[in-house]
Amino acid sequence: MIEAVFLDIDGVLTDGRIYMDGNGAALKTLNLKDLDAITSMRGEGIRVGCVSGEDTPFSQAIRHYVDFAALGCKDKPAFISRYCRENGLDLQNILYVGDGKYDIGALKMAGISACPADAIPAVREVCRWVLETKGGCGCVASVYDRIQQMNRNKQKDRQEDRKMGRVFVIAEIGINHNGDMEICKKLIEWAVLTGCDAVKFQKRTIDKVYTKEYLDSYRESPWGTTQREQKEGLEFGKEEYDEIDRFCRERGIEWLASAWDVDAQRFLRQYNLKYNKVASAMLTNMELLQTIAEEKKYTYISTGMSTYEEIDAAVEVFKKNGCPYELMHCNSTYPMKNEDANLRVMNALRERYGVNVGYSGHETGRIVSLAAVALGATSLERHITLGHSMYGSDQAASLEVDDLQRLVKDIRVLEIALGSGEKVLTPAEEEVRKKLRNA
Repeated sequence: MIEAVFLDIDGVLTDGRIYMDGNGAALKTLNLKDLDAITSMRGEGIRVGCVSGEDTPFSQAIRHYVDFAALGCKDKPAFISRYCRENGLDLQNILYVGDGKYDIGALKMAGISACPADAIPAVREVCRWVLETKGGCGCVASVYDRIQQMNRNKQKDRQEDRKMGRVFVIAEIGINHNGDMEICKKLIEWAVLTGCDAVKFQKRTIDKVYTKEYLDSYRESPWGTTQREQKEGLEFGKEEYDEIDRFCRERGIEWLASAWDVDAQRFLRQYNLKYNKVASAMLTNMELLQTIAEEKKYTYISTGMSTYEEIDAAVEVFKKNGCPYELMHCNSTYPMKNEDANLRVMNALRERYGVNVGYSGHETGRIVSLAAVALGATSLERHITLGHSMYGSDQAASLEVDDLQRLVKDIRVLEIALGSGEKVLTPAEEEVRKKLRNA
């Protein structure tokens, strides 16, 4: 995923030519398509900046259109390395666009390198993308088109994974971090090491979700003696989510969160997450569902403690907004008894809504989750914990690392064992057939 785009100015944002007005003043032009592309990329959470050896009134004016600018830069690779280090960016997730010999070092270090069609031969040789457009003629717009196509291809690959039966495994950290970033990072590490596809959190605006009367009521916890102190003790803010975002990018795992109110969902938008999640408790919050659906991101919708009529209404919101979604069968008890799983509801949901159906489990073991995969679950979500004895209402229904590792390993074995559904003879079976049928 592209996190930042670094642009040279002359020969990339401009056509490299100087125009003179009637008074002999030097003028340069910018292409409106390029400016629109920069605006679009920034709107999607991609940082866009300029890195130029020149520091002129023209280059100074470009500062207004980008997130950052290094003007008069004598060592572009050094600036890029420093910028990425200070902002928690992976060099493999940046894109550099240049056209001249002073760009070659930066082009070689970037995860993706691009140049306009009229770049010098030495630059064209090192670039992954040689664009069809010349500098100043929409080449940044062409870069944005390539990024969009790359993202569409990734989405297509994800869809192909679904067709091939790969289960999207979500490790639900939720509030099991107990407000401690070190615990949170350990849980993320476990999710990465055990092969999970994503980690998930919960985000609330405390004063919006709960009444003052409730928050002032008694509850003993490690943070005090009121519900407010307990809720605030468990809630991460911007500083913590910035670190979660950086840490997950560094570890190469997706993260998402279920928002419990509109403000919380809007808060999450700043991180440009790939997925959204609707918690079972929020399935009937139409204002929140509308706020999520209008983002048009692939959304996992849990259906615990919900009737078909309530699910119908929620699904309609996503359909009207053209937002892709997946339902997740769920029983909202903690921990859930195995006999309450009712996994055949997954088939009913699949038939009624014609979409992929996953499973969000709150049981104590692994067998129900594996049965859900065997019944065709396309996603699986389980809470994870450092230890069942830790403080918190979700800890008992969570998996410790050993069980999580076994679960993910068994899921991957099941995916292979389920096969394609076509009746074929394997080569090994052919050999047995020759011996036994001809005996």
